[in-house]
Parts: sequence; structure tokens; C-alpha cells
Amino acid sequence: MTSKLPNDLRNLQDKLEKIEIDASDKNNSEIQKNMGYGLRVGIELVVAVGMGVLIGIFFDKIFNTSPILMIFFLFLGFAAGINNIMKQLNSLNKDRKG
Repeated sequence: MTSKLPNDLRNLQDKLEKIEIDASDKNNSEIQKNMGYGLRVGIELVVAVGMGVLIGIFFDKIFNTSPILMIFFLFLGFAAGINNIMKQLNSLNKDRKG
């Protein structure tokens, strides 16, 4: 009976190590997924604001209204970026719930 005990303990240790590895892999993939969402949100906001500023500068040069249109399109780009982020987060919540 004593010879079975070490084998049982080894089997238990192997099972525990396998569970730890599986849990670690799952946590790492979840962290990477969340970091990807965060990076995507940040990039979308920066791009939307940048495009707004560039469009505003372009129209300011055409109509000689410097910096009024740039400021207007800056805020418009910011609003568009926030709108895109809200859409993404809503779809993400629906995916996680469903």
C-alpha cells in the first residue's frame, strides 16, 4: 500500500500542474485580447481626432478662416471617435453576454 502512495501523489501533482498550465494559458490569452481592444480603442480615437484636425486645416486654407474650422472639426472628430468607441464597447458587451 505504501508503494501506491507515491504514484498517486505523482499523478495528483501531474494533474495539478496541467490545470495550472491550462489556467495560465487562458489568463494570458484573455489579457492579450483585452490589450488588443484597448489598443484598438486608443488608435481609433487618435485617428478620428487627427482626421478632424486635418480636414479642418484643409478647409481653413480654402476659406481663409484659420483656426475656426480646425477647432470645429477637431471636436467633430473627437465626437466621432467617442461614438465609434461606444459602438465597439456595446458590441463587445453583447458578445460576452451572449
